[in-house]
Amino acid sequence: MRRYISMTAHSLFLFVCLHGAFTVAQNPVAFVNQPLVPTSVAPGHGAFTLTVNGTGFTPGATVDWNGEARATTRVSSSQLQAAITASDVAQANTAAITVVNPGGVGPSNVVYFPVGASSATAAFAAVNVPLPAGTQFTAFTAITVGDFNNEGKLDVAYTTGDATINVLLGNGEGTFQPPIQTVFNIEITGLTCYGIGSLVPGNFNGDSNLDLAFVYGCGDGFAEAGYPVLFTALGAGDGTFTLAGNETEYGTPTAAADFNGDGYLDVTAAYQIDPPTWYYKTVEGAGNGNFVNNGGGLRIESDPTLFVALAIGDFNHDGKLDIAAPENYYDEPAMSVLLGDGKGGFEGPITYVTHWDELNKTASAAAGDLNGDGNLDVVADSFSVFLGNGDGTFRLNGGYFLNNANNIQLADFNNDNKLDAVFTATGNSFEPYVGLLQGNGDGTFQEPQAWGVPNTVFESIAGVGDFNGSGKLGFLGVGSENEVDTLSLFLPTTLAISPSLLDFGEVWMGTSKTLTATLTNTGQTDESIGSIEIRDQRGVDFTESNNCGPSLAPGASCAITVTLKPTADHPSIFLYGSMRISYGGALGSPQYIELAGWLCDSRENAC
Repeated sequence: MRRYISMTAHSLFLFVCLHGAFTVAQNPVAFVNQPLVPTSVAPGHGAFTLTVNGTGFTPGATVDWNGEARATTRVSSSQLQAAITASDVAQANTAAITVVNPGGVGPSNVVYFPVGASSATAAFAAVNVPLPAGTQFTAFTAITVGDFNNEGKLDVAYTTGDATINVLLGNGEGTFQPPIQTVFNIEITGLTCYGIGSLVPGNFNGDSNLDLAFVYGCGDGFAEAGYPVLFTALGAGDGTFTLAGNETEYGTPTAAADFNGDGYLDVTAAYQIDPPTWYYKTVEGAGNGNFVNNGGGLRIESDPTLFVALAIGDFNHDGKLDIAAPENYYDEPAMSVLLGDGKGGFEGPITYVTHWDELNKTASAAAGDLNGDGNLDVVADSFSVFLGNGDGTFRLNGGYFLNNANNIQLADFNNDNKLDAVFTATGNSFEPYVGLLQGNGDGTFQEPQAWGVPNTVFESIAGVGDFNGSGKLGFLGVGSENEVDTLSLFLPTTLAISPSLLDFGEVWMGTSKTLTATLTNTGQTDESIGSIEIRDQRGVDFTESNNCGPSLAPGASCAITVTLKPTADHPSIFLYGSMRISYGGALGSPQYIELAGWLCDSRENAC
């Protein structure tokens, strides 16, 4: 079965729905863009004004802090200012910021506001999430995060190729409870169906609970014909769901927003006109969990193996939501911008060619104001950066060549009031990893950091948020190990390892190559350093030396130098290993530095 991994780009669709029963909508569902201003403050900060930018803020709109309204001033339909009290930020925590319009159905999407200390470097430690035995030897067909029981803690929802939605309720400190299962009985006459995919969170019926739009993958028995039927799982507020949908609307949902301004959430959905080409369209919500009719076609063509995570926002300041997305079906990857008409339809597309070639097709784009000029910018396609001009047009501002960079999500991960980006990508040795580019606040980014987990291939980032109440954001990664899907939380820690993936690329037999990683203590106390040891295929290809000593003082760094020198008669042209670093105090011990390279010689394995 084709994988429909839900990508919640920059947490746009993690809705905390804490308002009102279903009514006839009068005002649009507001939409909030990154960044908040400021993006974070330190614990103990005094009262301050929080500026929220977005689209569709009507008179009387309020900014909610964890579902509770704060005194709000409406500057315009695209900007609000909220009074945040000293008690709101007295302790380390992360608040869910939403906007609620009077007379509307449900709040906006969530943008997270961390209350935590700032650091020069963002550092993560990967912590595996235990899964029940029933998920072994299976693959996730969809996964996302959100607060499904209204406790203010992030939960995980996933499916594994059947008609069941599983929810892992979060404990708020980086662990989860056993899965709660909701099994649906879905039978569609004349079609053979395969299971649930592509979970997209949102408040689709206007109650106080988080729902999920999903696709039920079906076919007519012929490989070239598919019928992805669109349904909604209506949340009960306890991690369980009931089914909504009339089996007449189709498409694989990829994003949720109120594109026609009627106060009900719509979805963008992937579908096929002439297989194997995929297109995208909007499907209008009815406000009760059903979808009533097909909206405007987006006509973005995409490789059939990739589903696009769209960037959403008002790119031309006309008060209507627009869309930017990779267009990766043809040989020349591009970003397509479609300007919304406010009725669910779109004009365009306006197409911008990205930096990179056809070997680096990707399927995600993320929007945010990267340079503080008040215009939304977009990052897409192997990390090409497009700065917005404010009139719906963009200019290419460089970026980084990152092989198959995907799942791009924007947030402030080190609390320095600058947007950063997390992503998945493939190294020079074809070793997958998750990475971070710290933003400089002017539309440029610092050199990428990389993290890997031994023997784990990362396929997507399921969501961004504060999973352990640290006052800093982390993210949930989806990977596979020995053909078994895995979940790993990347939680903020104070021992920064940069990079945590040493990619040696091509190394010729009889030569050597040396790379260096740095350990930095970003915390406020001494960090004890334990053992540092290398583990590789044969135990002879990689060697290391370091000057770390028994401990690192706050702000101090040490270097670990690794040399790859391939030995004769090597059984494989792919060289790999890992370096295990144990320490005390900080979260995540032990951490690993992944090692990878290609063996070249003058015979059949020549590079």
